[in-house]
Parts: sequence; C-alpha cells; structure tokens
Amino acid sequence: MNCALIAVIKEQRIPTLDANGQMTDAALKRIAELDPVTRLELGSSQRLTDDGLRNLAHTPQLRHLDLSNYPGSRITDRSLEILGRMPSLERIEFYECKGLTDAERQRDSGRGETFPTGGRVQGLIAPK
Repeated sequence: MNCALIAVIKEQRIPTLDANGQMTDAALKRIAELDPVTRLELGSSQRLTDDGLRNLAHTPQLRHLDLSNYPGSRITDRSLEILGRMPSLERIEFYECKGLTDAERQRDSGRGETFPTGGRVQGLIAPK
C-alpha cells in the first residue's frame, strides 16, 4: 500500500478500507496507526499473517474486521486470541479461514458466538 493512499485515508478521515485482497503485514502496520479506520475488509489478503494482525491490538477504534476467503494457513488461532481481547471490536468475519480451528472459533475469548451460515462459519464478538 503506497504512502499517498495512507495520506489520503488520514487526511480525509476515511473510516472503511477494503484491501481487495492486497493487504500485507507491513501495510497493515501502517493502517493500524490511523485513527479514523473503524472497518477493515481484508478478505483474500493471502500475504497477511498473524504477525500483521497483531498490529490491530493497538487499534482501539476498530469495530469490524473481515478476514473472509483466506484459504491459506498463515492466519491462525493466535490472531483470534489477540483480536478477541479488543473491547471495541464488535464483529469479525472469517469465512473460509483454513488456519482457524473450531475450538478457537467457539471459544473466541469468552465473548463471542459462532454459528453456521450457509455452510460457512461467521464469528461474532458481541460488545461488552
């Protein structure tokens, strides 16, 4: 993600970012530092890993996170453990995330709920 786009998000206070499958760990680190971003659509971003998602732990304004359509295994239960501790995060979508186990989806740090939706699983973190 180039510097010009980051500057526009910051300057225009754009709250939603759809990465179109192009998010990387390095770019997510920079995005996580932007105050206006409350919704991240990171689906299909196959270069994203647990290390990149760890940066979101310091993003108190994030409300919605979409990790859908991620057939790889570089996003694992470690990410949900971190994200599950974020009090502001209201919703996580993780359809087709092969690296996540059913146990972690169900546990979701004790605040969440999972349910089948058309053969896929969607994780929700309910606000406190």
